[in-house]
Amino acid sequence: MSIRKRTWKTAKGVTTVWLYVFDAPGSTRKDRKQIFESGFASKKEAQDAEAERRLKEQRAFEVPGLLAAC
Repeated sequence: MSIRKRTWKTAKGVTTVWLYVFDAPGSTRKDRKQIFESGFASKKEAQDAEAERRLKEQRAFEVPGLLAAC
């Protein structure tokens, strides 16, 4: 779980957003695929979204293997 905070200055003041990034299932050091999404208002929102996305990506990675085994 890699939750990060990004802060930058704008004309309206300081803007802060939360983001997550993690390695996709099946990725290797040689062929790394990262899943990234940003724009969350709070750390909790980013954590919840990351947990949902991880489950979704893991299921998508495992399902083709199950169908081929049958």
